[in-house]
Amino acid sequence: MWRSLYNKHTAEGVSLDKSPPPIYLPQVQDVVRALLRHGTDDSIKRAFAILTAWLCAGRSAELGWVTLEGCEWDPFFSCIFLEMPQLKTSKNKVRYPCLS
Repeated sequence: MWRSLYNKHTAEGVSLDKSPPPIYLPQVQDVVRALLRHGTDDSIKRAFAILTAWLCAGRSAELGWVTLEGCEWDPFFSCIFLEMPQLKTSKNKVRYPCLS
């Protein structure tokens, strides 16, 4: 059944990929900059959430563990490190840099 539908759609030129268009880092940076320029507490939280989601793309389960209390500013790298377990590897990684 799937093969016949696939053949029919490809013969008709119908795209089988229903994914939304990708969002690239420059677009994310523009949104984050605009939110930070706005300067309210809510816009700063939204900017942080958008940037964090972008940096953790494909790791939504681990992203669910991130809290503001688990974030730490690193003065050497001038970025935030997130505490977030990565359980799919043989070693449990917990600190991730959050660079913009």
